Order: sequence, then structure tokens, then C-alpha cells
Amino acid sequence: MEIDNSDNNTEYIDVNNDTLKAKLRNTMSKSSTLMIILPSIAIALSYMGTYVAKYPLFLVEYSDDDVLFNIPLKDWLSYAFTVGFFIGKWPAYKFVPSITRAQRPKVLIVLFVLTSILLTGLLPLQGHVPIKILSVLFGCICCSAIFGVEFLYFEGRANGDLYIGAVNITVFFGSSLCRAIGAALIRGGVKDNLMPFFFVILYSPITAISLYCLDAIPNPNTSDVAAMGERTIMSSQEKSAFISNYIKGLSPLLIGYAYACGFRFLRDFYAFECYRVLLKREPEPIDYLLADWIGGLIAITSLFAMSRVKDSGRALMLLHCLFIGGATIVGVAVFLFEREIITPEILIILVGLGLSLSITPFSGSLFDRIMASTRTKGTATFLINFGDAFAYIGVFLSLAYKTSRSDDVSYQELFITGCKAFTLILLSTGILSTIYWARVIKIIAGYETVEVDDDNTGLALTQETATQESQSLEEHKIS
Repeated sequence: MEIDNSDNNTEYIDVNNDTLKAKLRNTMSKSSTLMIILPSIAIALSYMGTYVAKYPLFLVEYSDDDVLFNIPLKDWLSYAFTVGFFIGKWPAYKFVPSITRAQRPKVLIVLFVLTSILLTGLLPLQGHVPIKILSVLFGCICCSAIFGVEFLYFEGRANGDLYIGAVNITVFFGSSLCRAIGAALIRGGVKDNLMPFFFVILYSPITAISLYCLDAIPNPNTSDVAAMGERTIMSSQEKSAFISNYIKGLSPLLIGYAYACGFRFLRDFYAFECYRVLLKREPEPIDYLLADWIGGLIAITSLFAMSRVKDSGRALMLLHCLFIGGATIVGVAVFLFEREIITPEILIILVGLGLSLSITPFSGSLFDRIMASTRTKGTATFLINFGDAFAYIGVFLSLAYKTSRSDDVSYQELFITGCKAFTLILLSTGILSTIYWARVIKIIAGYETVEVDDDNTGLALTQETATQESQSLEEHKIS
């Protein structure tokens, strides 16, 4: 039996059982191997469509005349990118968890079309700087909701970490791959201001096919529900209550995540300038690839390994280890670099590794495990959007710091200072969060302990009581 995680837990029934999508769904439900492979490919390739739309625009060489209030267009687009994703997370937080299974493909198609047109369609225009800025802003607002809608397909599943690992293949390798392909298109004769739109058109068939296959994924079955908890639509009151109950544990996570994203985006937006100063030469394509791909491979391997951990409480603690471990690696790398023990190339690779390990848990796995560990009936999608909204506050503040810094602050100093702050902030927030969630897991485990009396009649809290207690931890004075 399949259980729908979006339509009031009613069974999802294929009306047209002879359609290709129905056949794919039925085939996946009978094959555990195909149930892993096909959705993983569909998730990675469909989400890659957002990277194709949003990253090539930073390869365009904008005219020196493209300024507004003495600020270059590229800086304005960076701000529009950040603010757009921040604004988009709030309607996504409110509406995405309520999207039904039948509505998902239609919503995704509309979001992808709007994202592609708004982010790339107006770049060829000469001048019109305010229009380009607003277009990117609204394009990012649309793009911001796509991951949350796709996450509805694979949350609450025993294979959830594998699917999230597939998404992270795009997260870690997508931006550098899009930049490399975009640069190749320009070298091949495509005008740089036309390249982003041309790239989107080329990739659109892959996006369409992967979205079709993604929608064919069967609903979570009874074993998924037993392992990860039941996922249902949450009301605004239930979402607010969850955040209120666990705010002391969520706060350090969100603060650390906000700074981690801020530093990572700053590095991505100005990688050329930072690497040129650090390396004392023009960065080569291999420098960009090594900065992301080594760390990405290790982080994704860690996430795939996490899928073998069936106990959600233990998995949550291991995800915290990734968060703290990444910060430690960055701190050690800077310490060794300042003492000239390692080369700038090794520093760039180690910083990329640390960033990858620390940010990986927030791609969905961490929040999915929090929902499972607290035995909460609901969806983790609202937590992802809530966390990402805070993350883009960190990105905006980092960009504001970069723009307002004095001219005598070099890109190397900006990079090294950012690394040191990354280590201090993530270590402190990671340790506080680990202590809090370890206590929460221990308390909830205590609620579910079975005590047997001398007569073997047994005394145990029911699962329903345990769930009610776990959702009211504030009443038990967790501090």
C-alpha cells in the first residue's frame, strides 16, 4: 500500500494505468534498485535546470556603462540574486507544504518557465539596467521555491538521504559545470549576453524529461513511514508551534547556516578576484573545479553513507559532526597557510572541503532527521524554506560588507578573515546545537521506553502519547 504525503494521507491512485508515468511508477514500486536510481537521476537533472538558469549570467562581461548609482551592474545582480531568493522563501514557507501531489508538476513547470525567462531573457538588452535588475530579482523569487516543491517528492523516505545526496551532486558540481559549459559556448561563438538564454533553451528538454520522471515516483510506503514518520500537510499554527517549541535548538543552527552561506556565496561571486590574489596568477579552470569537486565528492559520499543509519537520532548527531568538522578543517587550513606550511592551492581545496561538509546537512537531510527524531507528523519542507530565508540574510550581509569595505582591504584579507569567522561561528553554534538536540533525543527516547512490571502486564507510553509529549517540550523546561 502507498501512503500519500500530501493529500490528507489518502492513497494515491493512478486513474490512467496505461500511461507511461503510471507504468514507471508501478515498475519502481516493484524494484528497490530502480526506486533508488531513477528518482536520483531525475532529481539531480531537474534541479540542475535552476543552475543553468541562474549561474551563467555571472559570466557575462557587462559594459562599464552598465551602472546604477555608481554601483556596477554585476554587483546589483548579486544583490538582486540574494534578495530575490530571500523574498521567495517566505511564500514558499507558507504555500509549498500545502501543494498537493496532483499540483506539483504544474507548479514546477510554471516556476521553471518563469525562472528561465526572467533570469536570462532580458540580458541581451542594451542598457535598461533597472529592468535587468528587477528581472533577475523576480526570477530568483520564482526559482527560490523550486527546491521546496521537489523536496516534497523525496522527504519522509528510507532512501531520503540517497535522494538528497543526488541533489547535492548538483549543488556542489552544478555551478562550476555551468560556468565551464557557459564559457565553452562563448568561446564557440555565442555572444556572452545571449549565452545564458541559449544555454537554457539547450537544456530545457532535459529539464522537462526529468520533471516527468520525478513525478512518477511512488508515494512513501508503510516501511518508509515506520522509519521516517508520517508526512502530512501542516497548518500555519502547527508550523509556528514546532518552531516555537524547538527555537533554542534551531537558532544556533540557523545562525551558523546563515554565515556559512554568506561566506560561500561571497567566495563564489568573487572567486576570480580572491583566487587571483591568493595564487598570484590568473586562476585556471582546474582551480575552480578542485575548489568544489573534491569537497563535494567527500560530502556526498558522507551523505550516501548516512542513508545506512536507520536511527534518526544517531543520524542527526552525525550530521552535526559534519557541520562542526567542516569548520574545524577550514580553521586548520588557515592556520597552516599563514605559517606557509601549505600552498594557496591546498588552502583553496581545504576551504572548499570545509564549506561542503558544513553546508551539506542543510540540503534537506538535517531537517528531515529533525522531523523524524522528534516524531512530528508533518513536512520538513517548511523548515528548509525557513532555514534558507535566514541563509540569504547572511548572504546579503556578506555582500554588504564586501561592498562597504575600504579600498585598502585586499581580496586575500577578505578571504582569510571570512575563513576565521567561519570557523569560530560554526564551531560555537554547532556545539550548542549538538548539546540541545542530544537532550531532546534523550527525552523523547525516554517517553517511548517500555517498562515491564512483575506481573508482565507491561506499562508503556503509546506512540500517540509520545508524539504529543515530544511536540510540547517547552512544557518540560528544556533549556
